[in-house]
Amino acid sequence: MLLGVFFLPIQLCAPGSSVLLFFRGSERETQSDTAYRLSSRFADILATNRTFRIFFADTLRTGMANCRDMFREAAARQQVFDHMFLYERKYSMADVMRLCGWKKENTPQNVGGYLLDKETNTMPIFVKYAASQYEDEFLSTQEMKYFSKNGRTPQSPEFRWALSGIGPNWDHTHFVPLFVMRKAEEADGKYYYVGHVAAFENPQLTTKPDATGQGSVKVTLSVLRLARPIDPELYRHLAG
Repeated sequence: MLLGVFFLPIQLCAPGSSVLLFFRGSERETQSDTAYRLSSRFADILATNRTFRIFFADTLRTGMANCRDMFREAAARQQVFDHMFLYERKYSMADVMRLCGWKKENTPQNVGGYLLDKETNTMPIFVKYAASQYEDEFLSTQEMKYFSKNGRTPQSPEFRWALSGIGPNWDHTHFVPLFVMRKAEEADGKYYYVGHVAAFENPQLTTKPDATGQGSVKVTLSVLRLARPIDPELYRHLAG
């Protein structure tokens, strides 16, 4: 419903979090205690461009409907969100970066299998399972043998970060979600979320053949231990 400058009632996706959003000039207020402010340019476009206003409202309603359906699906399967991610759900790299709260979206080439964002204390790991150029593999339903990027050592920044603050509160300051792409589904460009890493076990400097096959490069090999085992059915789907 659009009235005046801009008025839009929205049913938020989380159960029990229904609020009305009021867009007045450059302010957005809610019935909760949280208030947000729109940029003046964005507010002007909403106020003066009817077509943009209609598409914007439709985008919000569609997004909220998708989010509501996702919550319902999670409730039906008795699943809970893990830092905005749903276990067994598929995500693109762009999805992951947005849900981790990164200010900048990086290209897959820059991510290179994993990337540490120190501002959010997140380091998502992306594994293309059983791809010929990668040697990462599950050791069990809870552990994966994982090779770092080329040229990385246990003293590289990402490993110093991962190995800092080890203890019962490590999860409070480190979030390492693990995403695995099944080779047969590579064209889809999405990865299954299989849970978050609870520990980097025994990181060791080693070597592996370089891209030419004529030489070798230094890498760090470690065992990623998940916070909980992967469901056996998903494990067979990914590793089979």
